[in-house]
Amino acid sequence: MIINEQLPPYLRQGLFAEPRSFPVIARLSSAPGDIQSDCVPTPRGLALKILGVPGPMVDGSPSSIPNQDWLLVNAPAIPFGDITSYAKTQWLIENRASPGDRG
Repeated sequence: MIINEQLPPYLRQGLFAEPRSFPVIARLSSAPGDIQSDCVPTPRGLALKILGVPGPMVDGSPSSIPNQDWLLVNAPAIPFGDITSYAKTQWLIENRASPGDRG
């Protein structure tokens, strides 16, 4: 990720405060995970792990390489409400479980 030195002042915040570059790991996703035509309406996502971002981790966990994780989805809002609900839903999908299987 390259932070452009020509950013206007109102965009120079946090990660974008000064010109620099960061290595990024990217992952494309869709739900369900089966390969389908782009004509089939389904959530599509892009996850970015931006490495070497200075500052503390949100959850306070130690990290040998400070990073920021971004989750982008082609929907106007994330339907989960909070990270705990998202993690539970993700666990259910990955394990093909029903909601009563995990508390």
